[in-house]
Amino acid sequence: MAEVAVEKKAKEPVAHPRAFRWAFPFGERFFGMNPLEMMKEFGTGIDRFLGAIPENGTWWPAVECKRTDGTFVVKAEVPGLGKDDVRVEVMEDTLILEGERKMETKKEEDGYFRTERHYGSFHRAIPLPEGAKTDEIKAQLANGVLEVAIPVVAVKPVSRSVPVTEAPK
Repeated sequence: MAEVAVEKKAKEPVAHPRAFRWAFPFGERFFGMNPLEMMKEFGTGIDRFLGAIPENGTWWPAVECKRTDGTFVVKAEVPGLGKDDVRVEVMEDTLILEGERKMETKKEEDGYFRTERHYGSFHRAIPLPEGAKTDEIKAQLANGVLEVAIPVVAVKPVSRSVPVTEAPK
């Protein structure tokens, strides 16, 4: 067997890849991303920075609020949850939606066993409009959508004329 001469060279210091993370916020995928994907990734990064997307196992269901025909309707997407997993409360002039999901899927195929678990809780506080009848609230869960209907009485703003006086000289 022939001997090979091995030369040991001192390595030049190399900057850590994360040192330039500010320059490439999308990592190595930056050059392969399409503009729409980049915009979505940027928006998600901003939301995480501002705390709109918590990373500690909580999740926020998408919520839609609208007022139609004297009713304030709140719809929340809570897929996989049952009525026992969701709690609806009213505290003063705020509607509170809370819940927890515990999902586990198991799949065995071709000698492989795969298990996925999704856990998390959510808490949403939605301000109610003036004139909401909190004692007549109805909540219904169907097909992964929680719908809360709150009757709202039209409240006319109270106005009065205020006399203006002249300040002494």
